[in-house]
Parts: sequence; C-alpha cells; structure tokens
Amino acid sequence: MKTNELGEHLRNLRKSHGYTQEYVASQLNIIHQTYSHYETGRISPPADSLYLLARLYHIPAESILRLTIPNNTYKDIVPNQFTIDTAEELSIFIEHMKEPTQYVKYKHLSPKEKRVLYYYQKLNQVNQDKMIDMIKLELKHQKK
Repeated sequence: MKTNELGEHLRNLRKSHGYTQEYVASQLNIIHQTYSHYETGRISPPADSLYLLARLYHIPAESILRLTIPNNTYKDIVPNQFTIDTAEELSIFIEHMKEPTQYVKYKHLSPKEKRVLYYYQKLNQVNQDKMIDMIKLELKHQKK
C-alpha cells in the first residue's frame, strides 16, 4: 500500500462529488481538522468512519477497506468482486469534468450519473451496446 493511498482516494472521491471537507466531516460527526488529517494521511479513519464514507459516496465499504489493508492480506479477507477507481482514474475524471464544455453538458446530472456517462463514452460502440443490454437485463431482474 502506498503511504497515503487512502487519503488520496478520499480526497478524489470528495472532489468528484463536489463536497467540501467541512461537509464530509459533518456527515461523519467529526471536526473538519480530523477529516483533513484523514486525507493527508496523518490519521487513519476508524472502521465506523470508513463505513459512513462508503455510504456517503454510495460505494461498497470493501472499496475503502481494501486501501487500509496490505494487498496480500486483503485478498484473503475480501473476494475481488468489486472494482474501484484508482486515485489516478479519479484525477483524470475530475480534470475532464472541469473542462467548460463538460461542465455545461453535465451540470444537471448527479456525480454518479456523470461517472457513468464518462466511462460509457470511453467504450467502443460494441461495448456500449453490451452495456445497454446489461442494464436492460438488470432492470428486468430488479422488477421481480
């Protein structure tokens, strides 16, 4: 694990959702300075804060937990069923969304919808069609 991979990931998640450190800290019922220390790597968040962060960002808790445990240990604890954005991927996404044309084009969408469209548009036509079919199939199962 890199020295501050968790902190970088938390910062990128926060920025991609348009949240301030103060807002995230208030959602965790902690002071701003404590949350700031999470992002800088000065303090490691306790398990309950990691869980609340996962809920806040609507991601599996495992995606944050995996950054707190050395890779070889993590594989033994949690199956690799979820994929997460790396800090680099989130940084690229954030920069993409800062472009004026992208901001205007996506300003009415939620952060999650922006990410879905961003990655969808990176797919070739065949894979885009597969994604549409997969979503339709999931909707059929969801209705049951």
